[in-house]
Amino acid sequence: MDSIAYHEPKMGSESFSTLTAFYPSVIASVGAGNEEKGMTVGGHNPGFDLDENGMPYGIILYVAYAIAFLKHDGEIPFTPFDGDMDDLLAFSNRSIPPHLDN
Repeated sequence: MDSIAYHEPKMGSESFSTLTAFYPSVIASVGAGNEEKGMTVGGHNPGFDLDENGMPYGIILYVAYAIAFLKHDGEIPFTPFDGDMDDLLAFSNRSIPPHLDN
C-alpha cells in the first residue's frame, strides 16, 4: 500500500442504520476511487466506476472485524429497540411506507 488517503467526513444516507436498532452492527465505508484512472464519481451515479485494486483492502477490513468479533469473549452491551419496524419509523419521525405483505 503506497498511502492512505484522508477524506473529509460526508453526510451519507444508509438504511443500514435501521437494522442497527435491532441487532448489534457495524458498517464501514471503503473507498474504491482512483483519480489517476479517472474514477472519481460517487455511487448512485451512472458514471460510477471503481478501482478493483482497492477491493482487497475492504475484504481485509471486514475479515479482520469478523475475526476480532469471534475472538471477543465478553458481552456486547446492546439494548434492542423495543418495538417493530413501524414503531421505529414513527419514533424517528420517518414516514411508514405501505406494506407489501398486506
